[in-house]
Parts: sequence; structure tokens; C-alpha cells
Amino acid sequence: MKRTLPALLAAALAGALLGAPAGAQVLPPPPPSLKTVPVPEPSNLARFVRNRPAAIALGKALFWDMQVGSDGIQACASCHFHSGADNRTKNQLNPGTAHGATTFEVAGPNHTLAETDFPFHRLGDPASRFSPVLFDSDDVVSSQGVFRKKFADIVPGRAQEMCSSVPDPIWSVGGTNVRRVAPRNTPSVINAIFNFRNLWNGRGNAVFNGVSTFGPRDAAARVLEVQPDGSVLAVPVAIDHGSVASVAVGPPLSADLMSCAGRTWPKIGKKLLGLTPLGRQVVDPHDSVLGPLATSARTPGAPGLRVSYTTLIQDAFQPPYWKSPKVVTFPLGVLSIADPTGTPLTTDQFTVMEANFSLFFGLAVQLYQATLVSDDSPFDRFMDGGGEGGATTNALTPEQKLGLAVFTNVGLNPLVGAGGCIGCHAGAEFTVASTNRIGLVEPPDPLAPPPVAEGVIEHMAMAVQGALRALVFATHPAALEPGTLPLDFEPRGELIELRQGTAPDAPVAFSGVLPGVPGSCEVALLPLVLAPNPALALGPQPFATAALTVAPDCTALFEVAIRVAPPGDYPVAVGGLPRGVITVVPDAFYDAGFYNIGVRPTAEDLGVGGEAPVGEPLAFARRLQLGLPTPEIVGLAGADAVIGPTDPLAVEGALKTPSLRNVELTAPYFHNGGLATLEQVLEFYNRGGDFHELNLPTLDAAILVLGLTAEERAAVVAFLHALTDDRVRFEQAPFDHPQLFVPNGHPGDEGSVTDTGTGAATDALVEVAAVDAAGGCVGIDGQPRGCDDHNPCTTDSCQPGVGCVNVPNPLSCDDGNPCTDDSCDPVSGCAHNANTRTCSDGNACTAGDRCRASVCVGTPIGCDDGNPCTEDSCDAVLGCVHTPNTRLCNDGNACTTGDRCAAGTCQGGPPLDCDDGNGCTDDLCDPVTACAHVPNTRACDDGDPRTVLDHCEAGLCVPGPLGCPAAPVDGCRVSLEPQNSPLMLKKGIADARNRLTWRWQNGQATRKADFGDPAVDGGTNYALCVYDEEQGVPRLVMSRGLPAGGTCGGVACWREVGTGFSYRDRAATHAPGLMTVTLRAGPDGLSMISVVGRGGGLEMLSPLHQDPAVEVQLIGDGVCWQSDYRPPALANGGGTFRDIGEGGGG
Repeated sequence: MKRTLPALLAAALAGALLGAPAGAQVLPPPPPSLKTVPVPEPSNLARFVRNRPAAIALGKALFWDMQVGSDGIQACASCHFHSGADNRTKNQLNPGTAHGATTFEVAGPNHTLAETDFPFHRLGDPASRFSPVLFDSDDVVSSQGVFRKKFADIVPGRAQEMCSSVPDPIWSVGGTNVRRVAPRNTPSVINAIFNFRNLWNGRGNAVFNGVSTFGPRDAAARVLEVQPDGSVLAVPVAIDHGSVASVAVGPPLSADLMSCAGRTWPKIGKKLLGLTPLGRQVVDPHDSVLGPLATSARTPGAPGLRVSYTTLIQDAFQPPYWKSPKVVTFPLGVLSIADPTGTPLTTDQFTVMEANFSLFFGLAVQLYQATLVSDDSPFDRFMDGGGEGGATTNALTPEQKLGLAVFTNVGLNPLVGAGGCIGCHAGAEFTVASTNRIGLVEPPDPLAPPPVAEGVIEHMAMAVQGALRALVFATHPAALEPGTLPLDFEPRGELIELRQGTAPDAPVAFSGVLPGVPGSCEVALLPLVLAPNPALALGPQPFATAALTVAPDCTALFEVAIRVAPPGDYPVAVGGLPRGVITVVPDAFYDAGFYNIGVRPTAEDLGVGGEAPVGEPLAFARRLQLGLPTPEIVGLAGADAVIGPTDPLAVEGALKTPSLRNVELTAPYFHNGGLATLEQVLEFYNRGGDFHELNLPTLDAAILVLGLTAEERAAVVAFLHALTDDRVRFEQAPFDHPQLFVPNGHPGDEGSVTDTGTGAATDALVEVAAVDAAGGCVGIDGQPRGCDDHNPCTTDSCQPGVGCVNVPNPLSCDDGNPCTDDSCDPVSGCAHNANTRTCSDGNACTAGDRCRASVCVGTPIGCDDGNPCTEDSCDAVLGCVHTPNTRLCNDGNACTTGDRCAAGTCQGGPPLDCDDGNGCTDDLCDPVTACAHVPNTRACDDGDPRTVLDHCEAGLCVPGPLGCPAAPVDGCRVSLEPQNSPLMLKKGIADARNRLTWRWQNGQATRKADFGDPAVDGGTNYALCVYDEEQGVPRLVMSRGLPAGGTCGGVACWREVGTGFSYRDRAATHAPGLMTVTLRAGPDGLSMISVVGRGGGLEMLSPLHQDPAVEVQLIGDGVCWQSDYRPPALANGGGTFRDIGEGGGG
């Protein structure tokens, strides 16, 4: 672990506050699959072992053999039969003897644990360690062992030894002894081979001395070795990577766990070499290791093996450690080696094999446990395929992937909460206490100094030191760890300075400007490494940081921390304003993998800070500080740490970090077993532990309020379930095992038990049935085994004693489709190959049915009867159906319309109207071609009164020449003072002298636009028309067309002048007879028109009838001007008509 308390605090709080990406931080990778980690093995193993399979068989037999215990009941496996640990619930309490406590608080001996007993430290609010404590106990849930007895001797040929009962002041009910319970919760032996040291306090030494748990710290430890000359010498041995062996030889001599007090290893060896291995236990003939040796292979149901322990040892181990006739004794505890006398040996005389039994036991059990590697969990399969996005990405559920993200987040991924679990549970082993971690270099971290190799001894600021080394500011400080300050200032863009010392002129030691946009609410994680002052003596690698995290709601957390600097006070200024003082005190040294996390008060269990054996400190860090030898770690990273006599250590209360593999199956949790569920474990970490403040001097810096949401905690629990290898759950090889009978308390309860008459209570034994290599059909947690091989060609089931059975079942591939040929392949599964057989699709609407592309396809029959007056359809049963409709139809007669169906036939509608409204066509209807419009040549009217003699041509009305209509038009404008509008028509002696004068004056309002535009070709044409009424019937007597545009005498006939237009043609040829025309616009009374003509183009009639009037009209484009002349005329005869207007007008 390399993070300081403040850095982790910021990281955790960043995870709690943020919900979006924080920039381009490089996130550390998740742990790899355990398949990638080599199993540690002693470098000198071949010196002792000559046949590994034989040694593994020996180790498995010894581990599970109940005869190893003094009572003939307790085996090593008695405490490790359930996922390598112990799930018994009755008589599993220890009152806290690790610190001398003898009083039970949870319940007395022989109590049956219930969910309501947990947790052992109960708070009013599980989310806050500061809430009221409702209950607290130093009791420990562990494993029951043996009754308190004193060893006398073995009885050859019998598993139960001669022991005398000793009253037990702690584990007794009503004066009757019950089985004693170990002082710490039982750890799992599965994957224990990967640990550099084993057991909670690390006393399982990394170097096996062949005799005891303590490795080179047991100076008296010796094994016997036969020399080439036949002599036997007691020699020290040092077997590296031997921690499991060191642990294995401890419990068989423990007066709490397996032995009557005072028993020795030679006695165990003598007893077991005279017994049938597993003589009281059935071994399944299909056991993955012991099956071929099992008596049951020849005699079903018979217990034991067909081979002796002597033979197994001889097969497994090198002869120098057992092949000798010498007699070994220990008079007054002193080794003596003598030649045989020929007489049978007593129980105090031993062969070399018996004397060396601890060597065989330890190494054989270690080699067996080296096979107990659970490397096929869903997480392993996830990583085997490349992790997220890889070939096996679906091995984890989305919730488990979220849990993995929280688990591995040390603050660099603000998308999720920062659990920081990987700080202690790192690597494929999920513990930093593993052999593989030593010398490993962690990925770089922007809030930490450059990484160095992991060592067996590390140093860093613990919680108490880390709290002084940083200033932490937050928008909502009350919700965080005590000591968090309010963030009531903006640090982005500001200069951050840390001075060395509190004097006013103290020099700046570290400085830098925090990046980011002031006032921005953009989600961010902004780490800054502050630059050290090179002019100051700050050490070889000074390191200080500042970091700001901003949440989407603009809440933020800001931290300034010093990782490496000389001790002293460092005032902090942000933007020139003082913000507090950081105090640097020396880092604490500690044994890697061992941490005080505040589960219980430090004094209750010193852990690696204790001694074993008495007087020998367990912690490497303390031994180096005291100048004691540490041969176990010579040459390893961190072993050369220089620890002064006053340097702080963080070893008291520090316990080994357990692996989390199969943790789902190993409740209760922590070294005291005080938490029953993983949910309670997550609550513990989320609130910053239970004894945070009390344990501050050695508390791990990562134990702080994490701020994980309920969803994130549940996701971590789901992820932890993904670390379970189902081979462990269902006890498949290599986790299969012989039969075992385990004590589960005693009949009765904590108030009464039954005395056997020996001062000890009657046992309640529970059978753990033998399991073969195939495993069981129900998991050790009660979960049924899923045997689905994902092959639809098999019927899958689980059969006791056999395991998963997948029986071929080709019929299961019948898809009921006649158009496929069904077959089954054990690899690819069901195959349904398309055929082309004739078939029946069961549809009367198809014919010629045949299989195509796995589907029965028929050719649709035609149901169209050609009658539009029926709805043609097909019924799958009846066939074609023709239903009359009432749709519009066509009766075939083009001269009818709106034809409609009735009673299945088309009925004609009303006759077709062929009148196209065109007088220039003759309209008729043909039954075949319908309407025809034949052009005619009749006279017509093109609608323009200025044209005459219009006629039809090619279906169109063709305009005649420009002139006047036969009758006056209506709606013409009149003079408001008609007397000022004279008309004169005079027939000359010759036609060339005919004259016309007409003036329309003081007329109704006329706009210039009303005249159109006669000045351009194609513009407005005019016609001057004179009508003589006879008995009220008008007769056209003069018609003169006046075309637009044109040239007269080489100039434009028409000119635009002022408010109107002027026409001049002195030759009177452009419009024959017309010489001048004036058009002038104006309002009422001011508009005027004048026309003067001369020549033969003027028709003259005299006299005019004037009955009742003569009318003169000038017709333009949609507009006309008119004057009426009523009798008596001023002149009407003699070739002259002259008059002035007298009202009228059309």
C-alpha cells in the first residue's frame, strides 16, 4: 500500500462525490487470473521429496485423518472442511484469550450462533462509527478443538491416546468440560500456498525448519539425517517457501486444537505408523488422489487405505530421512541415537521415520495444499478472455463489473466510488501478503511518488501520521472524516505554497499553480505535483501534492498533502492566504501484508506485533529494529530497511490480509469472526472501521469513511461472489475429500450438557460425507449444482457419487419441422439442415407445397375471378371465396359514369356529360372512346368587343379584325358635363374629305393605368364605335380600330405624355380615317378624350335616326368611355351630323 491517509481520503471522497469522468487519468488494471501465478515451491524440495504424487497422497491422507488428533476425532480438516475453513455454529466461541480474557459476552460455551448474535460491535447507525454503541464484545468466533487434557502416552494400534482430563475454567458448562475453541477465526487453507507467511499473526514462518511453526526462530529445531556411513545426525534444515508446512506442524501439538497437552511429534509418528491411514473414514474409490489407494475400491463402503503410512513415506521421501535401523530416544528431552538391540521398541523409543514425522507431515501437507488452488472462478474466466470487452466479458454480470470498478478504484476513477480494496487485496491472490507481491512494482499513481518494488518491510504514514500530513477541505466537511475543513475558497488558478517552518521569513519548500478554470462546475479530478525548492535540503525524493475533485453539482474536495519531506511544520498558503499547517512526522515501518484496520482495539490482539515463540518478535520490522536475525527475508526487496531505535513501527494490532477468493463461503469474517455477512463487512469499511480513533497510532491509512452508496456496496458484494470457484462450492477435484466426522458442540446448550463420566461432555458428531473427484450435486452452501453443458443434444443432471451427467438425447433436437433433417453434434449442438421434400403447409390456398430453406412453401393458388364486383380471397380451409361488393366499377360503356357493383355485376350509372363548354366544338359520346369534341367553323365571340367577325378554327375561337361590337358595351364612363362633349360627322364632296370630331370632356375619374399602354407594340388596342338607335335598337354606323404601337410617318404613332397618351397620324393610314387621339387621365371632371379623323376610312350615314340617341364609345382593354347624343341634334342632314352630349351613357 503506497497511499497516504489524506490521499486515500481524497480518493475515496472523490469516488463518493463524483459521477462523471475526471480527465485522462490512467487507471490501474484489474488483478489477473490466478492461472497466471506460479505456485510457490521450495527451491530445495528435491533434497527431501523424491515422488511428488506419493507425497501429495500422503499429505491428503494426513490432513483428513481423524486419527491424528489425540482423541482420534480431531483432524486438521476438522477446522478446514468447508471451503478450506469452518462453518460450524455450535460451541465456536472464544472469550478473547488472545489478550487473556475469560469472560463470554455473546453467549457461553456450547452456544449455537444465530444471525442475531452479529455483529459483535453493534452501532445505532451501521453507517457511522460515531453512532451509539449498542453492544460490544471481545469474543471470537473460531473453531472448536479438543477437551482440556494432559497427555500420558499413545496406545499402539489405537487412535485414541491415554490422556487425563483437566478441569477447564473457561470451556465448561455446569462443571463439565466442553471442547476448547481457538483464539482466532479459522482462515481457509485454499490458496494458502500463495502466502509468504500464514496465519493471522504470520507465525507460520516462510522457512520450514522440519519440526515447528517458527522456522529459524526455533534454534533447537533439528531433523535426523542418515549419513552415507549409516550414522544419523541431527541437522537444521531451512526449506524456503515453506510457510504452509510450518503451519501444518502446529495444530497437531496444540492443546487447544488437536492434542492432549504434552504430546510430541515422535509420539504422533509412532501412533500413525501403526494405524491404517484413514482407518475410520470412507474414502471414495473415485477420489482424485486417494481413489486408487482406497479400500473401498475393492470392498465398497470399507474405510481406510490399502497402503500404510510407512509405505507412503518411503515412496514419497528421500531415504536419508527414514531409512535407518537406529533407535531414537529423548531422555529428559535430550536427543539420543543408538543402535537397535533386537527387542521391540517401547512407546518411548522411535525409529528415524517416527522421529522425523514432523518433516514428512509438514512437507506432505504443503504439497497437498499446493494443489488446492481455486483459479477457475467467474473472475478468472473473465480475465482469461481479456477482461472487459474480451472473449469472456460476459463471465461477470454488469453488477459484478461495477463492483470490480469500485473494488479497484483508489481514487483515479471518479465514475464510481473509491473502495480502495485493491490496496490490500491486490494481485490475482487478492492479498498483498502473497509471495508473488514481493519485488512487484505497482502502476504509477499521480498522487504518489514514483513506484518502487514491494518489499517484505514497507514504510508509510499511518492514519495518525497521515492525518497531520495533509489539509483536506470540502464543500460539506461535516459528512467526511473529522478534521476536514470547509472549502470556502477557490483554489483553481491559485498559487499553492508550502513553507518550511513557521517563521515569517520561512522559505517556500513546495509550490505550484493548481490547474482548472475558476468557478467551473465541470466534473474534474485535478492532481498537481508541487515542485520542491531545489535550494532546500528536502531529501533525495521530496514529494508533495495538491488535488481538487469537482462533482456535477459543483460540490468539491481539495487536498494538499506532503508524502516525503523532512519532519517539521509546513504552513500552507493558497493564493497568498494562510489555510493551515501540515506537520510531517516520520513514516512508520511495517511488515507488508499486515495491517491494523480497526476491527478490535489493538491491545486485544497484537497480531504480528506479538511474539511467537515467547521472546521472539514476529514482525520483521521489529526484529530489524532490535538487531535480531531475519534469515527468512535475506535477499528480498525491503529486507535491507534501516530502522532506527526510535523510528515508529506499525505492527501492533496488524494482522495478515486474507485472500478474498471463495470469501462468499467462509463466513464469519475478520480475525475475530465478528461479522456474519459480506454486507456487514462493506458497512464496516464504509464507516472507517470500528476502533478507528482508538487504534490511530498503528491504524492503516486506508481505513476511513469511503462514502460508497448502497448500490456500490451491493456491487462489491456481488463481485466478491464472482471470486468463488464452483469446484470449491461443489467439492470437485482437487477439493474432493474423504469422509469426516466433526464435533459440532455437545447435546444440550450453554446451560447444560451431558457428562460422559470422564469430566467431558458427550460429543455431537456431524458427518461430512466423502466426495469423489466429480463433486457433489449440492454445494456446501446448499446451492444446487447446475450441470447444463450448453449442449441441447444431452439431458443434463447431477447424480450423487457421479457428479454431472450429460446423456446424449438426439430426440431433443427434433424441432418438429418436416423441412429440416435434425441431427445432434456434441460439440456444435443441434443441427437442423434444410431439405427439399414435398410437404403440406395445411393451407388450402396453396398448391405444390415443397420444403424450401427449412420452410414448407406452397405456390399460392389464383382466386381472381376477373370480376371487379367480387372480393376475391382465399380461406386456408375453404379455398377461394368470391364475395360481392359495392365498389365503383366500369361497365364497359364509356358513355356512363359512376358505375357501381351490385349483386356481383357492374351496373352503369348516369350518362356522361360531354359538353366541354366550347362553342367551337361539336360534342358527342362514343361507347368505346367516350367523349369526342369535333372542331367546327361556326361564328364565335372571342370575348373582346374590339374584334369583329370572330370564327371557330381548330376548336378555338379566332379573333376577327379590330373593330367594334355590334351593340354598345355596358359600364362605360361618361362625361359629368355632357354639354361639353361635342360630336361632328361630316361627309365631304369626296370620301377623302370626310371628317370626324369627338371630344369627351369633364369625364368621370380616370387613372392613367386605365388607359393601359398603347404606346408599345402588343399594348392596349382601342376601337372607336358610333351607334345609331332606331326605335331603341342600336346599329353600328362607324367602326374604327386603333391598334397599339406602330410607326406613323417614321415616328411612333403613340407617345406617352403627362397623364396620358397622344396618337398622331397625319396620313390617317395606320388606323384608316383617324389622325389624332388624346387620352388624358384626371379626377372627376378633369379627365378628357379627343378624337379627330379625316378621310375615306370614315363611314358616313346621313341623316341618323337618333331614336332615341346616337352613342359614341371608345373601347379599351376592359375600360370604355361614352357620350350619348339625343334629339334634337344641332344638325342632322345634308351629310352632316353635329350635336353636343345630353347625358345618357350606358
